[in-house]
Amino acid sequence: MTKCRKGFTNIELTVVIVIILVLMSMVVIGFKVVGDSGKKNATKAALETARAMLNEVDAAGVMSRVKELYVGGTVNYGTPIVAPGKVVVDNDQDPRWGARRRAVWDVAGNTQGSTANVMRQLNSMPMNRQITQKIPAEKLEKVADQQQKDSVMVLRDGWGNPVLFVPAGGMRDVKVSRVLKRVTSMGVVNNDNAPPPSGATGFFVSAGPDGDFSTGDDNMYSFGN
Repeated sequence: MTKCRKGFTNIELTVVIVIILVLMSMVVIGFKVVGDSGKKNATKAALETARAMLNEVDAAGVMSRVKELYVGGTVNYGTPIVAPGKVVVDNDQDPRWGARRRAVWDVAGNTQGSTANVMRQLNSMPMNRQITQKIPAEKLEKVADQQQKDSVMVLRDGWGNPVLFVPAGGMRDVKVSRVLKRVTSMGVVNNDNAPPPSGATGFFVSAGPDGDFSTGDDNMYSFGN
């Protein structure tokens, strides 16, 4: 008389566990893909907002510092900035003047061309104030200066990092396909301080998922959005 088998063999249990683990990994990957897609879409929206604000300057035809930065109208504003690197956390020795604040307020010593100065001037225009007033609070970041005496609201990308302004001269020391390049609105050029390419304008940039502006393969730009 044949005896009824009770339970599973070790091999059968192993197969079941492997199948469960594979299914769980597929679910996790699916959630990650959806999450990354949502952050990219949020970043695209922030860059579109920034581009709309620059377009208001262009449409108004005002000859301001922002206009000069936008079109590279002077030698200083046509000079590229250096990629500020990683801005995920303020991990510098002075917590008041960490990576995020310095990137927003003082890019390579260029306070006039800083994101803080540009955003302040952009928001001085009534149409741009209306644009920023419609942005949810969690998509903006209040960044204080070094002395903690002043602050400015800047746009955040989908990963919670500040979206920076880049003058017409572009952003240098950006690693593109493992080679240091200068990124301009007219494309990637040699990593130097030569005058910007004809037709180049200022733009906004997100550091992408890694929060590092110097690793350019995942950066997102308002001109290519």
